[in-house]
Amino acid sequence: MTRFAQPFYCGPSWHARLRKHFDGLEDPDSLPVTDLPSMSLGVLSMLAARLAPAVAHGSGAHLTGRGRDNVLAAPSSHRVDAFLAGRPFRRSVARTTSPMSAGSSRGGPGGSSPPPPPSPTPARWTGWPAGSPSRSPARGAWPRLTRWPGVRRRPLPAARWLTPAGRRAVSQLVAARVPHAVRHTAPGALHDRLDLEWMAAEHATFDAIARQRWGVPIHAPFLDTAVAATRLAIPPFERARPGVYKPLAWIALAHLVPHWLLARQTKTLFTTSVFDGLAANAPALRRVIDNSHLTGAGLLDARRAAADLESGIAGAPTPLGNLHALLVTELWLARLNETAAYAAWWQPAEGSTLCP
Repeated sequence: MTRFAQPFYCGPSWHARLRKHFDGLEDPDSLPVTDLPSMSLGVLSMLAARLAPAVAHGSGAHLTGRGRDNVLAAPSSHRVDAFLAGRPFRRSVARTTSPMSAGSSRGGPGGSSPPPPPSPTPARWTGWPAGSPSRSPARGAWPRLTRWPGVRRRPLPAARWLTPAGRRAVSQLVAARVPHAVRHTAPGALHDRLDLEWMAAEHATFDAIARQRWGVPIHAPFLDTAVAATRLAIPPFERARPGVYKPLAWIALAHLVPHWLLARQTKTLFTTSVFDGLAANAPALRRVIDNSHLTGAGLLDARRAAADLESGIAGAPTPLGNLHALLVTELWLARLNETAAYAAWWQPAEGSTLCP
């Protein structure tokens, strides 16, 4: 384990609750530069408030729990992997299902008490809970598989923002990458890997922002190579058990963290904060769309994106996640246009060629 020469701080600050999404984006030229677009830009002021105690304390590092869902849970597509592996097709609790709702579905007392933790076993376990009916995975499973979101995936709501040129660009990019894609990978394992890579990239940009803005390195123990490699060695369907929320957490952390932490039955939702932030920072966000670099490149229909932004500002249904991603991408492109900033992050490697 890494030893820090200076004290480190772990945990959020209540001051962060006083800040909103998209605060502090009025001056794009003053924003931190990152190697990739960072969703952290959308919560920059909230991160500043959260890290304020660490900065005041003179901490040498900040610990974050990023990656815990990637490591301790399984994607919903783990059911498909179980089916393909010939495992009993059992309904299990996905990472988006809380112990409370799972308890209610079993007819328990409204999920008022946490499910019993699984008995200690090696990190890689096999089989299902005792008493589970044994049956062929093919029997009755296929109707559920055909309703799995990955089988018939609809375009994201933001797809309508693309111009015909934008759609062609996306199609060409996908076609160019297909020959390089890893073959014979089960859906759950593939989603597992992609989710982990996305979270790791987000952590890297968060770390870069924190170092630039507040001089505090960010460490994510769940994303350490040894932890991630161990988790990837366990098939997704073996990291899910019926009635148990994040069973790996019960096994790996039972004697290391308080019981109430493992038995937590809620997960923070940011929908209200995003709507509040859109309304409070409407002028700055409208300028981002008005000065869209993707529109200038002919890839984005700014009128449609602006219409969805206005819906969000008014509190009406709108693709919040897509708007967040679009705004931070535009801000990243604005900073990337600065030659000095670009040169600080990118340099050619001798003897290398770009993949198509």
